Amino acid sequence: MGTFTTTPLIFSWFSANIGGKTKRLWAAGLILGFGNIGGAISGQIYRSNYRIGHLTNVAFMSLTLICILILHLLMKRENRIRIRLTSEQQQPEIQPMRGQLGDRDPGFKYIL
Repeated sequence: MGTFTTTPLIFSWFSANIGGKTKRLWAAGLILGFGNIGGAISGQIYRSNYRIGHLTNVAFMSLTLICILILHLLMKRENRIRIRLTSEQQQPEIQPMRGQLGDRDPGFKYIL
């Protein structure tokens, strides 16, 4: 029942945390593609038995929650590392490319 409410949250979170138009485009395609594959698979799982379907659904939602928590911790750690960087550590040779680096830019901060 609550599956479709997560879609706008996932899209807004990844679009804010992926720098660069091309990389964001590929990520959107992968997320939509895997979401559609999940819909095709779930129709086959629920066909055999509702209990197996519900257990599979809960297992994948739990896996998603674990992955989100790990990603949150990794982004938090990366933000702390980037805040501590001095100007010398921010690689002055990449300064002319500053706007083209996307989320690899030392000044890019992840939104948690």
